[in-house]
Amino acid sequence: MGAGAPSAAHGSDRGAFPDLIVIGAAKCGTTSLHHQLDLHPQIAMTREKELHFFTGGRRWERGLDWYRAQFDPRAPVRGEASVTYTAFPKHRGVPQRMHDIVPDVRLLYIVRDPIARIVSDYVHRFSDGLEHRPLRDALEVLEGNDLVERSRYHLQLEQYLAVYPRDQLRVVSLERLRADPAGVLRGIYRFLEVDPAFASPRLHDVWNPTAVKRRKGPVARALYRLSRTAPARILSPEMRRRIGLVLYRPFSRPIQRPSLDDITRARLVDFLAPDAARLRALTGEAFAEWSV
Repeated sequence: MGAGAPSAAHGSDRGAFPDLIVIGAAKCGTTSLHHQLDLHPQIAMTREKELHFFTGGRRWERGLDWYRAQFDPRAPVRGEASVTYTAFPKHRGVPQRMHDIVPDVRLLYIVRDPIARIVSDYVHRFSDGLEHRPLRDALEVLEGNDLVERSRYHLQLEQYLAVYPRDQLRVVSLERLRADPAGVLRGIYRFLEVDPAFASPRLHDVWNPTAVKRRKGPVARALYRLSRTAPARILSPEMRRRIGLVLYRPFSRPIQRPSLDDITRARLVDFLAPDAARLRALTGEAFAEWSV
């Protein structure tokens, strides 16, 4: 760890560390999974999703006391979810920082069709004003492109398997979670060693509904940043989301979901196929619903 990094030394009287971390992937249903896990009486996920602590930067500099304070020490299993934990090579050193602090944590990685994830991530960035190019132009270069690298799931997992044993990692797919949420969650519960028989009546709730995407203008982006500041966090994430929808709408415009042209799609398939094959070999899963 570099100068100024938090010390790994800690005592149980100073708070709690997580037993579970959902490490991504972005645009793969981590918000729904976060809430579904939180329904289990033996699991307490953080109130604020996306702590980004191990990504580095300002959150990391807040230190271990801040990080511990995000978790309920009374819960048998404590968890958090941050999609930037699988954004190599943009964010480097995440698994190493994580292993220094929580070497025994269970890691959960939710994935989806790699190309569908790329398109969804592009739309998200475009709507937030972080991307301005047409989709085809944004994918002109594939190697080293953050949009694409986050869909190289095996590459992301390689970073973790360099420091964590395989049995501390579980990979699930969004397609399977949607098709059989009860079955997938039972497998996760067993992985976490909590009661696998638990079944919530809210299992099929939609926590992050897909609506018509809107591109935020400068005012909308400023309002969004304001909603992420400390005073606004006294409200629940869902309440902030609802208020945000009301505030942003007058300062945004609807956008159409783009479609991939055949040439770009073929380039993506060729580029991503080797990584997808390695993921299948690692997990033993067919991921039959995928286009890669």
